[in-house]
Amino acid sequence: MNRRKILLVTAAIPAAGVLARSGPAAAAPWPEPPISVAVEPLEAGSVAYAPLAPEFAGAPGGGKLVVRLRVTNTGTEVLNVTGITFSFPGSSVPNKIMQGVDLLFDVDVDDDGTKDGPEFQPGQSKWWSNGGVTLADDTKVKNQVYLPTPIPSSVTIQITCDGYLFAYQVTLPLTPYKVSHRLPIDVADLRPGECLKSAGDHWATGGAAGSQIYAHDVGVVGWDGAKWTSLLPGKDGTANEHFRGWNVPIRTVADGTVWAAVDGMADNTVLGSLPVPTPDPVGGNSVWIAHPDGTMTWYTHLRNGTVTVQQGDTVVAGQILGRLGNSGNSSGPHIHLETRRRSDTLRNPLRPMLFKDAWLLEMTQGTPWDPDSNLWVPALNRALPPKEMLIWPSGWHPTWYPRGKAELVLPGIRSTDYQTVFNRATEAGYRPVWVDAHEVGTQVFFNLIMRPEDGVPWVAKHGMDGTAYQNEYDLMREQGYRLINVTSYVDSGVRYAAVWRKQGGPELRAYHGWSAAAHSTEYAKLVAAGYHPVNISVVAPGDTLKYTALYLKENVGVFEAPTFLDAAGYQDAWNTNTRAGRHLVYLNAYQYAGSYRFSAVFQQYAAGSGGTAGQHHLDANALTTVLETRAQAGMLTRVLAGYNRGGTANYGAGWRRA
Repeated sequence: MNRRKILLVTAAIPAAGVLARSGPAAAAPWPEPPISVAVEPLEAGSVAYAPLAPEFAGAPGGGKLVVRLRVTNTGTEVLNVTGITFSFPGSSVPNKIMQGVDLLFDVDVDDDGTKDGPEFQPGQSKWWSNGGVTLADDTKVKNQVYLPTPIPSSVTIQITCDGYLFAYQVTLPLTPYKVSHRLPIDVADLRPGECLKSAGDHWATGGAAGSQIYAHDVGVVGWDGAKWTSLLPGKDGTANEHFRGWNVPIRTVADGTVWAAVDGMADNTVLGSLPVPTPDPVGGNSVWIAHPDGTMTWYTHLRNGTVTVQQGDTVVAGQILGRLGNSGNSSGPHIHLETRRRSDTLRNPLRPMLFKDAWLLEMTQGTPWDPDSNLWVPALNRALPPKEMLIWPSGWHPTWYPRGKAELVLPGIRSTDYQTVFNRATEAGYRPVWVDAHEVGTQVFFNLIMRPEDGVPWVAKHGMDGTAYQNEYDLMREQGYRLINVTSYVDSGVRYAAVWRKQGGPELRAYHGWSAAAHSTEYAKLVAAGYHPVNISVVAPGDTLKYTALYLKENVGVFEAPTFLDAAGYQDAWNTNTRAGRHLVYLNAYQYAGSYRFSAVFQQYAAGSGGTAGQHHLDANALTTVLETRAQAGMLTRVLAGYNRGGTANYGAGWRRA
């Protein structure tokens, strides 16, 4: 059965909220047909429409009216419905004549291939909804009604039948729907340059009983520098893992109780088309949540094996239910989302889907990606307009970097872009905890680790020569700031980047630009006095080693700080120290004699050291993959160093438990 063409199906459901008009049951013509109609969505006797957000700032809003009718033949004779029209008394909104009404009775009732023809039997009830419909000639039309502001105060629904002079007619007040929820994907789970994408103009007819008239397909898209795409860089879409949305956490849109949960269905592996035959259940791995506000939400197509809740569980808004997948009747990774009126069955009418804590922008207006654009509009408890919309799922205005992440790791920033990137990250609410710099050819690149602001003042500087760095160091010390991170790099001479925080702490010592011999002597002296190294940054302009270091006077147990390791030596040092229970707490890489060397610090005691992990020789793509894997495992990046390996930037990094 082609369910996209079904507009009415027979039903044996007892009528509720019926608005009846009686008519003669004898020979035609009679004034009006003997039918009754139950209308949804109905709120306190009024038909609820979806108030629409504008497509962009300055554009008009409006309302979307999609209803489900349950029409019952209350007479004693067969009826033939010939037309349905919506009109809006007292307004200038033109009548909307519904198309495809002749298909209402061309229904395969028993799923056995037989049609019941045009007959509408006495006592019989049929469903109809004004979604999209495919006509007999395969023309696709949309019966949704989009209302301009000011919204009319009422709607008149007219149903005409053969043999009757007048149409059945009922007029009902129009009211804006008011229940709104958050999005099922959190902004903190998106990568930089990503948004959600959906449209308020659903493709479906509404299906049997209008089951999809207000549904949404939501996916993740990213800006790749030239276009919006659902694919990750370098991927062709032949595997689920190629999609940006794959495995993204799906979260509850509101508090509630788990009504039903399904898991264990394999994800589809053929991308780009719906599976044949249609899977059962069509929603694949899915969860129903019933909310105290009288609605219930369906989350579908979840990744196999990721559903975290079961029937009867109490959940709170934002709680992870599972992860975005491609199970059930799905052609690619996304989530199909529906909100319905809560009742004791799952065949209850949909409600408009209104969003709070989100910003919206029509996709063409949001191209190229510019979160600073003044065209973004807040959702403000409104529904999506009938266009492809970018959705920033946060109450905060869009930023270049999503708020709420445990950390931002930004590798390989060109020196010419560094200040811009740094400003964007800090404007999004992050502070620097690590800065590293490396050179590839004549180009300098920065590597940043940033964490959410915690209210402690900080200062960060880069591009300082030795004199400027010393002056800044002295000034910060006078103002009560402590050095927490410093790195040196070569850019028309030796340069320095550093981070200070206004906080107390143990005694510290620091120096910069010292020779290998001077560093060795001072290192031994400070260690003997109870200090341990925090940073030992090395550069080698002209193959002359220059050391910059920071020490704290505190007990961290046994530590080692080798500073002239080749790749094999670094691996040996890692193996030896991890076997001894020591953790990597610092890493720096530098160019020397046409190759590269590592400077590292391993120590016994370190904050959050459980489960320390590390990798090196990662190119940019591999680093991105590893960073996502570590983040999903709940780890934070402790160190990040870049270096020139055969003319290509490689990275070494270390992680710890949060």
